Amino acid sequence: MLGTEKNPKGPNLNKFRKVTKNISGSELSFFAPPPDDPFSSNDKWEAEPDELKLEDLEEFKVLSSSRLSGETQECQDIRSKRIYSNRWAFRGLPIIQGYCGHINCLIDINYIEDLPINESLFNKTILAQSAYRRFNFSTLQDLHSAKKDDLFDLTQEKWSSHLGPLNCQWVKQGNNDWLYFESQPLINTPLTINLFAPIDHKFFISFRFVVTRSASEVNCSYELEKRIEITSFLKFSTNIINTLNLNLSKKEAANKKKVETNLNKDSIICDRPILSITNQEIEHAKHVMYEWSKVEDKDTVIKKENSREIDDFIENRIKARPLSNSYPIGDPLYIHSKSSG
Repeated sequence: MLGTEKNPKGPNLNKFRKVTKNISGSELSFFAPPPDDPFSSNDKWEAEPDELKLEDLEEFKVLSSSRLSGETQECQDIRSKRIYSNRWAFRGLPIIQGYCGHINCLIDINYIEDLPINESLFNKTILAQSAYRRFNFSTLQDLHSAKKDDLFDLTQEKWSSHLGPLNCQWVKQGNNDWLYFESQPLINTPLTINLFAPIDHKFFISFRFVVTRSASEVNCSYELEKRIEITSFLKFSTNIINTLNLNLSKKEAANKKKVETNLNKDSIICDRPILSITNQEIEHAKHVMYEWSKVEDKDTVIKKENSREIDDFIENRIKARPLSNSYPIGDPLYIHSKSSG
């Protein structure tokens, strides 16, 4: 079956093969196709070693992120080490010139340097807070300059480039629970699909799919959403997620059981908390996407979409869409975005 621009086609499921990583005796495995990079034929993908020792902290670098402004910022409290990277193209008709976007798959082991000694990432609330810290730094803090209709307005206002976390849920996959959520770009930036699981008291895995879509003569993110739907990209990432398996080492499996036993003993209510967004963040997202939907055509400013259409899009996007192996939605955990560095 051939893809279309609206629903492009990714790699064939028959090309999936097993990938295995050994992390201090814990084994992470999943199935994925070989690289299909539309821009490069070099060997940079899947080049990471298959083994990593958590005690080799010199291998972990301070988490950094390149901003839309062009600057690079660092989060001194989180160290990270990449253990897997890949890229796959998505194509539609026409076959020769049908590039519609691609997915990058990035897997990192993250170390929380300042985690208090009495806290553990095997506590799902602590994991959710740590996952948010990473997401907040790498995604939510990537702000952009506000669009100004008034040329004489010189105030330097910053707008969010993403809305998230969205569709947050806990997923039972293999022998472990994974925290899952997505982000929604408000300008022409990638969408992300994120999974997190602990592998040690202070180390956790982040599994990210970074979705980049491309269409000719598109001037705003909402127009891109209409031209190229996210459905086929989500389906492809879900196919990989459904093969995920994490077998903890005997030591870490025992540590996990001990933490969970103590939490049950203390009657911790918030067993699988989900990360939530506020009404203020939702309204801000609607405003940003609407303002950027106004594009200039020569000397005339054309409002291509009215605010109601964009409001409806955002309201539909924030609805829960549980994965087939997800738990019932738990208590919301509201964490306000704040600077890291």
